[in-house]
Amino acid sequence: MECIAKVSLIFFLFIDGARLHFTKALHYHSIRLPLVGFAISLVLSALFLQLFWGFSLQNALIITLPLLTIDAKTTPHAFSAMLPIRVQQMVNVEGAFSGQIAFFIFSLLILSHPLAFFRELLLAALIGSALSYFATFLLKASMKFKWGKPPLVRGSLVLLPFLVFGLCTFLKVNGLIGALFSGIIIGHFARAQCGAIFDLSRRAGTYLYQLLFIIFGVFAVHVISKVYLIPALIFALSFLSLIRFIATTLSFIHSPYQWKTIGYFTFMNPKGVITVAMIVVFMNHFQHFGLQITVLVALITLYIQLLFSPIAAKVYGKYLKENRDLYENFPTVALPY
Repeated sequence: MECIAKVSLIFFLFIDGARLHFTKALHYHSIRLPLVGFAISLVLSALFLQLFWGFSLQNALIITLPLLTIDAKTTPHAFSAMLPIRVQQMVNVEGAFSGQIAFFIFSLLILSHPLAFFRELLLAALIGSALSYFATFLLKASMKFKWGKPPLVRGSLVLLPFLVFGLCTFLKVNGLIGALFSGIIIGHFARAQCGAIFDLSRRAGTYLYQLLFIIFGVFAVHVISKVYLIPALIFALSFLSLIRFIATTLSFIHSPYQWKTIGYFTFMNPKGVITVAMIVVFMNHFQHFGLQITVLVALITLYIQLLFSPIAAKVYGKYLKENRDLYENFPTVALPY
């Protein structure tokens, strides 16, 4: 299970990094959702865990951060396509930003000591960035001089994060951070060649999720069967409804969006491969009760997403189609997936 989780985490951190384009995202109206909403969710959740269950600040953050990796890769495009492009872009931006920020902060929390930041994280980021920049140079040269078949050359990008991870691991630095920064560099300097890996992530994401979730489900039943189930359930429901709603509402203050849009983003909080993989890979950093809380929230959101998201998207999409003058329907600059 840990091996599958690690492969999934490497692959999708790389994909999320490549999917995000800072130049366009920083000029995009939904940037408040992944930044303001993320910060408010993190603060409220940490305070909730400290006040009612006595967790330290570090443990409270370790519990909460995996839950803030908004992961839309397991959301079928068949019903996300029912929504206007503006709303789809907001989901994509939130997913890319929130996942990367959450994982980076999580990596800071589990450092062995503060000075390890320079050796374990900064060095990993430099290795991932340097190797990826060199890879973009080779990629563009191969396309220009027709070295090899173009589909095969573009598809070879999928091997890059694993190469970066292997080198970082050999040098005893954080290979997952290296894979993340590798994706960011590829997404900015070789975006035109990223179509193959984006398509692979859409196709492989569901299968990786299903494989990991089947194995994870057996583990989760064991974890949540302990005596702390009721307190964990209280936090899970509070996090998914009250905390998420407050954070989303405050991030939309003074915006022209309808309350139904706020409700939609409160509900559409799917957890997929990244959340489950983070729980499995970093299991030793959780206290038992903290692990139970995180696992329970992930399970509830996965089942809610699986059962009710198509219905929510259909009803919300129908409402927007019947009210064409709403701000959500206005055209906007297309963000690359």
